Amino acid sequence: MTPTETIPTRTAGRHLAPTAVEAVTVTGAPSRDAVPLVVAALAERWDLAGPFQVRTLHVVRTAGRVQGVAFTVHRPLTAYEKVAGWWLADDEAAPELLAAVVSHARGAGAVVVKVELDERSVAGAAALAATARAAGFADVAAPLGGASFPQGPHDVPAGLALWLDGGPAPTPVPYYRQTTELTCGPVALGTAFAAEGDVSLLARQAEIDVYREVNTVVGSDPFGLAVAAAARGHRPRVLISTADPILLECVPAEWDRDTRAFIQRGFRDRALAAGLAVETRDFGVDEVVAHVAAGGTALVLIDQHPMHAEPCPHWITLHAVRGGVVVANDPWTDSHLGESWLDGADLPLPVATLDRIAQWGEPAYRAALLFDGPRREG
Repeated sequence: MTPTETIPTRTAGRHLAPTAVEAVTVTGAPSRDAVPLVVAALAERWDLAGPFQVRTLHVVRTAGRVQGVAFTVHRPLTAYEKVAGWWLADDEAAPELLAAVVSHARGAGAVVVKVELDERSVAGAAALAATARAAGFADVAAPLGGASFPQGPHDVPAGLALWLDGGPAPTPVPYYRQTTELTCGPVALGTAFAAEGDVSLLARQAEIDVYREVNTVVGSDPFGLAVAAAARGHRPRVLISTADPILLECVPAEWDRDTRAFIQRGFRDRALAAGLAVETRDFGVDEVVAHVAAGGTALVLIDQHPMHAEPCPHWITLHAVRGGVVVANDPWTDSHLGESWLDGADLPLPVATLDRIAQWGEPAYRAALLFDGPRREG
């Protein structure tokens, strides 16, 4: 662990001694060996977070004695901080510990702090929720689906959020976590529909049905997604930077490549026959961001590796813009690393991050579907 900062404060109430909150960057396991007082069961849950994630321990002390510990985590290159662990020796330390977390997040460039109320990793979830609400945090609407199947009883915790840029929270777009490793495209499409008030695709049967429509053996094709949207009354504009078949990089067998290319050409022909706007040209993320800032929604093909340390093409949905940050719903979460739906819902991505991840292949290409929609403040 590497100390990053110490914030001197003074507690209220019965404490007369000055206190300090230290933020410690975690490089190993944030286990009970690092913070001996934390209950073992909580620390074991904290240890799920992997070294690729950005992890911090916030420790508040009074006269050298540990009064509380908060464990925060976020994906690299993103602009949020999530309180994923919480433990107090003294309940009166809660407000200043949470305030220190917010201060640290703000200094690191985060635009939102989220609090995850998972009793497996948070001691006194109800008290933490009360402390957060008193500090201005607002409850986050529960997702329509928050975990892969089968879901356990604790897989969809409640949460709160505080946006740090002074504005209100983005207009809620229902969150749904893909239930399989293959269905990001259908869920991203369903999320775009949901941004316009249509949640019909954010259910497991619809997710699987749409995947059957749009897949190219494995993976969701942008033209297939566009055709599925058109069949349901939506008219997305398709942007793609190459006329060649895509998503073939990890397909070694020639017969398999030929089959997938054949399916993709069929989807493209069907999209054109449906009268959908198809633009095959180089484009930048600024064009996509401007579309979302004007009230639209965008499906964007990304490379997951910068956020998950796993190279894989993936679809996400952009639904709001706040200054230099784009807000996305990402249907994938790394539950084995302790992530929950709160990591994927309203995920803030700096435009520079989006520019880095919104491409796939060698040579790299981009693909996006742009949906017009009602103006949404965000």
